[in-house]
Amino acid sequence: MMGEPTGLWMYAVTPGGLELEHLNGLEGVGGGEPRAVEAAGLVAVVEAVPLTEFGEEALHHNLENLSWLEKVARAHDAVIAAVTKDVSAVPLRLATVCLDDDRVRAILKERSAEFSKALRLIEGRSEWGLRAHLRRADDTSGTTAGSTGQAKRSSGTVQRGAGAAYLQRRRTQLTARQEAERAAAEAVNAVHQELCKYAVGARRQPPPSQQLTGTAEPVLLNGTYLVDQARTGDFLAAVEEMQATSPALRLVLTGPWPPYSFTAAAQATVPTTRGGGEQSR
Repeated sequence: MMGEPTGLWMYAVTPGGLELEHLNGLEGVGGGEPRAVEAAGLVAVVEAVPLTEFGEEALHHNLENLSWLEKVARAHDAVIAAVTKDVSAVPLRLATVCLDDDRVRAILKERSAEFSKALRLIEGRSEWGLRAHLRRADDTSGTTAGSTGQAKRSSGTVQRGAGAAYLQRRRTQLTARQEAERAAAEAVNAVHQELCKYAVGARRQPPPSQQLTGTAEPVLLNGTYLVDQARTGDFLAAVEEMQATSPALRLVLTGPWPPYSFTAAAQATVPTTRGGGEQSR
């Protein structure tokens, strides 16, 4: 990067005065080593990156490149995971870039109250995700080719009778499906309410796309839960119990994760203005 204009990619904000030696040797989004910038009793974990790749115009193009985005997102998350291994940290949004150390320090000073509040909330806690999928039974309804052919050869009266019977079966199946979905919705609410008992914070997020879940089973619950590390065992046991008592659902637990869902307010305090010394998308 010698001779190239550079900016600072921001990963996370942690309490000040902490050792971050476990970041030594870690490779960030630009292939460099993350470091710390400290101000106002807080530390920002940053990495120097070339603006030719991570500047505003370059990011506008690169963020549309899925292979580039996947690579950068993995590196971004890997650094945040390393940071949160030993300390509480507010993870920052992907592609938050400042021009220099002075601007990073200014952000820490300007937003110290929001960052400090978020750090107090997440201290000693982890985020867990849980998806509840509706299990789909195989639909074996309908007439076979043989029965269809027979119906065509039958009299008009028989055809009308067969048609009425078929419609009645479809109505019965539709009613049964609606009842099953209603029961599943009630089960999902019960799962969420039960898990809330073991969490200090909970969010119901929009369902992810089928491409992300890798299954056609509908997602009835996409929840995130902020759990005290001391209660993790109880939380995991509750998930197992709810799975055992909710056969219509398939529960998928993920985590622990950095607490993205519960530090959104602090993340939003990092400016997103263009030309003001920082960029974020």
